[in-house]
Amino acid sequence: MAERTDQLSREDDAGEVDLDAIMDDQPDVTDEDVADDTSDGFRSRIGRRLGKLFSIRTFGIALVLTITLAFVAGAIVPFIPDNVTGLLGVFLAGMTIGVGSSDRRYLEVGAAALMAGALTVLLSNFTIAVFGPGVPLVAIGAGSSGVAGLVGHYVGRDLRAGLTREIE
Repeated sequence: MAERTDQLSREDDAGEVDLDAIMDDQPDVTDEDVADDTSDGFRSRIGRRLGKLFSIRTFGIALVLTITLAFVAGAIVPFIPDNVTGLLGVFLAGMTIGVGSSDRRYLEVGAAALMAGALTVLLSNFTIAVFGPGVPLVAIGAGSSGVAGLVGHYVGRDLRAGLTREIE
């Protein structure tokens, strides 16, 4: 809380700002500029909003990290079924991204964990998934993997907040 009292008690060193002078320095907008902004304005606004909502780069990193850690955890830990250790790997991948990123990336981590869980079930139980009860099996695998990834991301973000918080 010392941080907040310092912020409240600080004086503003910027002084007064002359808004009229700033407004006079702005360039004049022509009708051609307005027409250019409206022609691709909607598309560019959607692109910017989707860019803030979902990052393809973060999704790719999360997918590679999730698949890698799921298979590595399944191969390293003995005497425990691969399904359980795979979920541990997905949890660790979500936690790693949560600790490493200052932004909330729940959508990317959740989508990567769902995809990794579905791929793992399909590849490890191919004949059962294709010829047997495939859809419920894939749904359970993807759902449990998605939950593990999201919980891992939450724990990682909480750990990051705890490590970066100032000690009082």
